Amino acid sequence: MYRLFLHLLPVLLVITLLTPITPVHVTYSESNTECTVILEPGNFTNIKDIYEGVVCLLPGEYRVEEINIANRSLIIQGLGSSPSDVRIVLTKGSLKLAPRENETIVLRNLSVETVASGSTPAIQIYWSGKKGVKYDIGTVVLDSLLVNATRAIATSVQIGPGITLREFKINNSVILAGDIGIQIGPESSITGLILIDNNTIRAGNIGIQVGPGAYVAEYLRISRNTIEAGSTGIQ
Repeated sequence: MYRLFLHLLPVLLVITLLTPITPVHVTYSESNTECTVILEPGNFTNIKDIYEGVVCLLPGEYRVEEINIANRSLIIQGLGSSPSDVRIVLTKGSLKLAPRENETIVLRNLSVETVASGSTPAIQIYWSGKKGVKYDIGTVVLDSLLVNATRAIATSVQIGPGITLREFKINNSVILAGDIGIQIGPESSITGLILIDNNTIRAGNIGIQVGPGAYVAEYLRISRNTIEAGSTGIQ
């Protein structure tokens, strides 16, 4: 029996070493599916108390007037089989995103819908700043989303004077807008990459608008997008 145990010991050690360990901190990767926190429909405002990790949303509707997610590093992902299974519905304002410098906020596999009309975007990368004060905010990644703003702007980068956004990516998403599908600027400053790739955009006015006065230090890449716009595809 003792010899049998010694014979099996290497196998037991290998099995032990291969057993997954739940990470304490979760960083962004395209394949990351670990959930730090799981929220149920109706309590999306609880996200204000979460500052790091992966927030998973169960299928259903999350209705809120507006929400501001700032000074934190988060991945917010829907657990449905498609983006339309998890719906964030904004009744008055925007879903505003402003990560800390060197940090990332990711939205993935969910739907963001605004019932407001006019210039209020469904998703807004926004930081007002203070006159004469320079400040950097981090990276925003929007991946596999359904953004429904049929009476307004769908997605907008609007950052104030002296504020710099490190990077912005929107990929593999369906964008429905009454006015502008994806807006960069005006007067916004981005030091890294802007990537707008493989999206379907239907807009009443302009599909993709960059500027006026937007500054991109590294490079802007717009590729593989299908755009239907009432006025201009890319401006």
